[in-house]
Amino acid sequence: MSGPAEDPSRSEEPRSKEDSAQHPKQVNGAKPGSFHSHPIARPKHGGLVLKLTVAFAATFLALEAVVLISGHRHWREILQNQIQAHLTAVAASRSQMVEAGIKLLRQQATLHSQRGEFRHFLADSVSGTPAETDRANSQKRLDRVVDGQSIFSASLVDPDGKILLSHNPDEVGKSVAADPVFIHGLTDSYVGLPRATNGHLEVTMAAPLRNKGATVGVLMMNVDAAPFVAPLKNVSGLGKSGEIMVIVREGSLIRYVIPHAFGRKSRPFQ
Repeated sequence: MSGPAEDPSRSEEPRSKEDSAQHPKQVNGAKPGSFHSHPIARPKHGGLVLKLTVAFAATFLALEAVVLISGHRHWREILQNQIQAHLTAVAASRSQMVEAGIKLLRQQATLHSQRGEFRHFLADSVSGTPAETDRANSQKRLDRVVDGQSIFSASLVDPDGKILLSHNPDEVGKSVAADPVFIHGLTDSYVGLPRATNGHLEVTMAAPLRNKGATVGVLMMNVDAAPFVAPLKNVSGLGKSGEIMVIVREGSLIRYVIPHAFGRKSRPFQ
């Protein structure tokens, strides 16, 4: 005898939550035990943010570079102006010292040219034969003038450029007519350019000798150039590599008035 028939209309007992978790329902015809996964939506503005960041960084760096370059140029101009002003001041002060030294040498030449025995000797030489007394006195005076320290030689030259009397007897009879110092010395006191002689710098200076307003000769002396060369060797305020240069043009050459501190020599003028 069979048991009572089950009522098909009776509903299935509800499952518990644990039961549902262990036995998930089939969804949309999926196989039992499988899950249907939905894609997760990601934000689409990440690339735009990166691009904006890069653009901002590039703009910032460009602005920073402009600021740095402008600042460098500004400070460089300030530094150049300061250096230029300093060098101009140093050059002006040295120029004044050099001019003072040249003026001193010219005054010395003029002072020595006022000797009466020199004027008498040269005046008589122009007009005829000078008195032996004037010759002897002039020779003694030349020998006294030369001290070997500041004045190295002295000569009396007639208006034609012939040496008539000199501290150095070997110089007598020579002509200095083409010497620029002699030419300038016919009209006024003059100091030539320095030259290296026996380990020191010398210059030739000259002054006219006048008798009754007429030029009867020229006094020429080789003297120490220290009075106006010393300021040029003073490089205080110019650093270790600084120096002061005075150059002149001689024909096709540029000549350094005093020896160059770093061994440069005369070079062609361009």
